[in-house]
Amino acid sequence: MLDVYWRNVREMALEGIRIKEFDYASSSVILRRGTYHYTIMFDGWRVTSVRLELVNKHALILQSPAEGEWLDADGEQLPELAGAIDIDISITPFTNSLPINRLDWERGQERTLTMVYIDAEDFTFKPVEQTYTYLRDEGENRVFSYETESYQTEITVNELGLVVSYPGEFELDSPIKR
Repeated sequence: MLDVYWRNVREMALEGIRIKEFDYASSSVILRRGTYHYTIMFDGWRVTSVRLELVNKHALILQSPAEGEWLDADGEQLPELAGAIDIDISITPFTNSLPINRLDWERGQERTLTMVYIDAEDFTFKPVEQTYTYLRDEGENRVFSYETESYQTEITVNELGLVVSYPGEFELDSPIKR
């Protein structure tokens, strides 16, 4: 069991997440607009379900019973998400760890992945392409270039593949507690 805390630099917010056996994560994100809770179930870092809730207001549930297949909370197929394996929730750096940990990487390797992007502002979701490139090592940390259609940055992750630095967005707030 790991407890991890991040600061959201841009929104002056805080996230605390508990990761169990690297198959379950449960988090609270405290923002000015409200408190969010999310849980993610994963198998080998492949997402099998995600639940995002703005406390006492909205909730979203997505399930992935097979790689690249997505269902809504009622079990209805979501064909627009077909082929996506990973998710990206807008309010957390944790979801960047999913493809980084799910895949084997060699320095210099670039991969473009279709993600299920979940916008926590309005609880919409859509497929988006994101490109990760393993750039270099910095001590025990690894640095990845991260790109979307209109955004590019470098993300630093620790030996567990958890974000240490996401410039201008998220920073690890305290040492990881086991």
